[in-house]
Amino acid sequence: MDYLVQMQQWEDALPWEENGGGRTSSAPDLLTRQLPSPFVDGTTFGPWRFDATELTLTHEREGYEIDLEELDSAGALLDTLLQVSENGWCSREDAGLLLSALTVLLDPQERLCSFGGNRRSSATGHLREQIAKTHDGTWDR
Repeated sequence: MDYLVQMQQWEDALPWEENGGGRTSSAPDLLTRQLPSPFVDGTTFGPWRFDATELTLTHEREGYEIDLEELDSAGALLDTLLQVSENGWCSREDAGLLLSALTVLLDPQERLCSFGGNRRSSATGHLREQIAKTHDGTWDR
């Protein structure tokens, strides 16, 4: 199932209280509900399918494969996003969904470029660690 749809369903299932123009949910409600894991083999982000064994994202219609293990710096991640988005077959929506997938799977803001830095961090190590935290489709983030 599409991960972004799963997360919307997870959020919609929370008990919400109206709070001065906003919505809140209690900490116990948030902490007791298991998050769906994006690190399950076959998870999709629109047309992009995650392979948890090969650590790749593949555009299902085009067969275009991205080796996530190579994205160990902000520059490598940006280069991939730009290369893919410049292909004639890649719609704006596909590029946006790729960005969402990479953000969820690789956590680049935290690992690669927080505060404008350009750090290197093992994508393989991060992905393997997150896959190990996945149990029965849920995630012990």
